[in-house]
Amino acid sequence: MLASQKNLSAGFRILLSLPTAAIGFALSSSIAATTWLLSTRYNLHLENIVLIWLMGPLMGLLVQPIVGAFSDRTWFLRGRRKPYLLVGGVLGAASTYAMLELDTLAAATGLGLITVAVIVALLCDLSTNVTFNPARSLVADLTPEGPHRLRGYAWMQTVSGVLGISAYLISI
Repeated sequence: MLASQKNLSAGFRILLSLPTAAIGFALSSSIAATTWLLSTRYNLHLENIVLIWLMGPLMGLLVQPIVGAFSDRTWFLRGRRKPYLLVGGVLGAASTYAMLELDTLAAATGLGLITVAVIVALLCDLSTNVTFNPARSLVADLTPEGPHRLRGYAWMQTVSGVLGISAYLISI
């Protein structure tokens, strides 16, 4: 155990907040840029973009409870959350890149642009859902119950909120 972790310093709490802040930043920038990208670069109409956005909440309803249950029981690389953070991060980066290449993917697979956009949006949201709950659970894993855990979650919300708003502003 590190000294900063034993002392539960503000620096430790900020460090503990960074995984959820990074996921929030990625999600916020994705939300801010996706509609614009789909409408301007791929000339999709708003009615079609709404179908793509509908996939996210549906994926969350299915995936988050499953990932939460599994991440509490998984031990890999000396940690419970690491596989989910790694897989979600790689999947998120791949889906972000894929969003920029929807036309190429559609041509390569023979699928329609809308179908490919829905699949990529599902993968992007899947990566967020796979990663977010395990990242948020790090606070509970690494802080004792009571006021220290409350402060940990408060720092997590503050850091995530600031970076999330920043992502919107940068993406615009």
